[in-house]
Amino acid sequence: MIGTGPLHSAASAKGYVALLSGALLLLMQGCSKREEPAEQKAYRQQLEACSEQLQKDPLVPIVGGGYLDTRRLDFNATTVRFEDGQCGTDGFETSFYWTGEKIVPAGQKFTGLLPGQETPKHWRRLNVAAQLGNQRMGRACQEHFDPKKCVDPKHKNPGLPPTWPEERIVRPIAYPGLEIWMPVDGYKKDVGGIYFVMKDWPRPDGTPREVNCWHLPGYDPSAMTKKDLEHLDFGNRTLPCQVEGWDFSFVGGAARISTGTEALRDITPALQALQQYISGSISRER
Repeated sequence: MIGTGPLHSAASAKGYVALLSGALLLLMQGCSKREEPAEQKAYRQQLEACSEQLQKDPLVPIVGGGYLDTRRLDFNATTVRFEDGQCGTDGFETSFYWTGEKIVPAGQKFTGLLPGQETPKHWRRLNVAAQLGNQRMGRACQEHFDPKKCVDPKHKNPGLPPTWPEERIVRPIAYPGLEIWMPVDGYKKDVGGIYFVMKDWPRPDGTPREVNCWHLPGYDPSAMTKKDLEHLDFGNRTLPCQVEGWDFSFVGGAARISTGTEALRDITPALQALQQYISGSISRER
């Protein structure tokens, strides 16, 4: 029996640990005897076989059509999907650098940096969480729209309108490629971030793309005047920013891009180059 008082000796402590270990072993043995449902087991085995298959060829099939060329990316593994008898992928996560001139995948074989060598300070890191669309389904939805299977093309993140009152637009001196469209009713007290509009790169429908720097300790937008925002400069501070998927699409998909305030000075050309690079890594089904 285990007493309720403290363990007063090393011997009793060892006995206590042994008893716990034995109980844990019995519990694990009991769990291992539970049979995995046949359907679940079959699906798991399909995914395992699919994963092994995808590792053999750098051209990874995209579920629903096309291929992802992983030779252009900093990995050779993606999400694994087994759907309608097809083994493939529908997304990936990886990182890139914007050197100020071009996009470079973050892996050593792409950067050319030696082990232990620091990344150049002017390089900006862009983390990508991409979702690949089903090209066949997309075409079918365009040709024969079925609300049960297709997303209504009218349904999208509303974002901002194409234009904004001039008196509410701020042009930060430190970030000439961006604008801040101040809310008509002003920032609320509980808002800890700022949305920046990429003024020279709207969405295809004319509405603005945004960069959301959502956690800015030491900055209170509700207390900042238009002049304060004009002189806003984060310097070398690395505070989190991201671009959502509805503002960053590429051939056959969309992605959330995570970066930092240090990348804001030339975020638009960096994202444009990234969009082109990812699009060049995907072959569309014809």
